[in-house]
Amino acid sequence: MIRVRPGDRSFVSSGGIATTYFSAATKSPEALNAERANLLDPRAKKVPYITQTLKDEQGVFIAASDYMKTLPDSIRQWVPGSFTALGTDGFGRSESREALRDFFEVDAKHIVWAALVTLHNEKKIGADVLAKPSLSIARAVRV
Repeated sequence: MIRVRPGDRSFVSSGGIATTYFSAATKSPEALNAERANLLDPRAKKVPYITQTLKDEQGVFIAASDYMKTLPDSIRQWVPGSFTALGTDGFGRSESREALRDFFEVDAKHIVWAALVTLHNEKKIGADVLAKPSLSIARAVRV
């Protein structure tokens, strides 16, 4: 998560977009258990912790991992909103973690870009925000 924080400056420069960070070390079986309980007893009405935590959050959700995209994608069904998963669907192509994150597009600038494009697709920001000359992300990201 510490690697994502530099993206804050990009959000501010792209129109004052606020950010909130959540971190999950691993997929919790708790959500699966809640889903199972609801399946076995429809009266149970259990809500997974991740859904409870994010229910009042607005905006888009971008999940990134240094591992395969399927890891962050595994929580998609419990996230209440637009969700984009980023991951390193490959192995051994880089000499450092930083180079790996850049190559597989999971570093701060790509996370910011994914959030901006998702916001644009939802018509929450205009195309002008993506095209801003001050938005160095657009030049840094291979588009």
